[in-house]
Amino acid sequence: MRLRIGLSVMPLETRREAIIGLATEGDRLGYDGFFMPETWGYDMTVLLAEAAARTTRITLGTGILGIWNRSAATIAMAAATLHAMSGGRFELGLGASTPQLAEGLHDTPFAPPVPRMRRMITQIWALLRGERIPLAVTTNARALNLPAVVADTDAKAREGAVGSVSKKANASVDGGDHR
Repeated sequence: MRLRIGLSVMPLETRREAIIGLATEGDRLGYDGFFMPETWGYDMTVLLAEAAARTTRITLGTGILGIWNRSAATIAMAAATLHAMSGGRFELGLGASTPQLAEGLHDTPFAPPVPRMRRMITQIWALLRGERIPLAVTTNARALNLPAVVADTDAKAREGAVGSVSKKANASVDGGDHR
C-alpha cells in the first residue's frame, strides 16, 4: 500500500483565494488529497465544488462535515453533487463537530453524538442508494428519495471517530464500509 499525502487548511483560514489556491497547487504538485474542515466561514461544500472545477486528479473531501450542521438529505445531495462535479474524486468525511459550533452557530442542541451519527449514516447511505430516507423524527411524513440520477453514485465516506464508543458505532453501520 502506497503512502498517501494530503493537504488541509487551518479551520480559521477564511481567504477563499488561499483555500482554492492550496487545492490547485496541491493538484499540480501531485498531492493525493485536499480535505476541508467545516467551521464558521465559507460553506465548505461550495468551496470544494470550486476546487473540483479547477483541479483534475486530487481527491477532494470533507474533513469533517459536522452531523449537527446539516440534515442527512442535505449531506447526501452535497455528496452526490461533489462526486459528480469531481469525476468521482470526492470523499465524504463525517464527524460530531463541537458543541460550540452546533449550539453557538447552528442553534442546534449538542447531545451524545453516537445515536445521531448512526442515524445520519443510515439515512445518507439509504438516500445515496436511491432508497427512501428511513425517517426517525417525523415518522408520520411520507419518506422521499433522491432522483435516480443523483442517487446513482459510488461516493466514498469516512466517519471521524475519536472515542471507542464512536468507533464501534461507526463500524456497526453497514459494517463500516461505505463504498
